[in-house]
Amino acid sequence: MTVEAAILLPLFLLAILTIGYLIRMTATGEGVFHVLADQSGAVAAAACLGGLDPEGEGPELPGEFSAAGMVRRTAVIAELKERIEAETRGRAESVRVSEYQYLYEEGSLDGQIRIGVSYRVSIPFDLGRYDSLSFTDVLQTRGFIGAAAKSPAGDPAELEKESFAHPVYVFPKYGERYHEPGCSRVASCSEERFLTRSLRSQYEACKVCSPASLPEGSRVYCFPETGEVFHRGSCPSVERHVCEMDRAEALKKGYSACQLCRGE
Repeated sequence: MTVEAAILLPLFLLAILTIGYLIRMTATGEGVFHVLADQSGAVAAAACLGGLDPEGEGPELPGEFSAAGMVRRTAVIAELKERIEAETRGRAESVRVSEYQYLYEEGSLDGQIRIGVSYRVSIPFDLGRYDSLSFTDVLQTRGFIGAAAKSPAGDPAELEKESFAHPVYVFPKYGERYHEPGCSRVASCSEERFLTRSLRSQYEACKVCSPASLPEGSRVYCFPETGEVFHRGSCPSVERHVCEMDRAEALKKGYSACQLCRGE
C-alpha cells in the first residue's frame, strides 16, 4: 500500500498541477479574447463616423496610414494592451498588437477590420524555474459603414448616352408620378447622373460635399437648368432629385402620369 501510494501520489499531484495550469491558460485566453472582441466592436462602431453616407457615396474612408488613421491606431493599441493587462491581472505577459488593419478590402468584402494580439503565459515547473507559452488571437470584423451603392456595369460614358423611346422623369424616393421633361415640377430639381469626364468638364465639384474624389461611374446630382456644380447624394443642396427613364419602365414600376403635364 505504501509503495502504491508513493507511486500514485506524485502522479496525482502532477495531474492536479496540470489541470491548474490549463485552467490558468484558458482563463487568460478568454480574458484576452474578451477584451479583443470588445475593443474590435468599439472600433467597428466608431467607423460609422467616417463611413459611407446613406447613398453609398460618402467621404473617403480614413486609411490606416492617414493622419486620422495613425491617431486611431495608436489609441487603440494603447488601450488594448492596458485593458488586457487589467483583465488578466498580469497573467498575459509581453502583450503586443501583432496586426492592425483598418477599413481595408479583402476580395469582394469592404470595410474590413482585423486586429491581432500576441502574448505569453508563464508556467512554473519547479521552485525558481519558469517557462512560458506563446499565443496569438486574431479577430476580423467589418466596420459599421453601411453598404456602398454599386454603379451599373458598363462604361460610364456610354451610360450617359443611353436614350429612351419616350423619356420621362420620376422622383425615385418621394414621388408616385412620372413627368414630362418640360414639367414645371421637375424643372428646378436636381437630376441624377453618372460621373464622367464629360460631366466633369461641364460642371464644377461642389465645395460643400467635395465629390471630386469620386471615381467615374459614381452617381452624382446636378441642376441642369440653374446649377453649375455637381454634388454627392448626401449634399444638403440635394433634397429631392429626379432620374430619367422610359415611360414604359415607369409604368411597369407603378408610376402614374403627372396631373399637371399629363405625362404625355
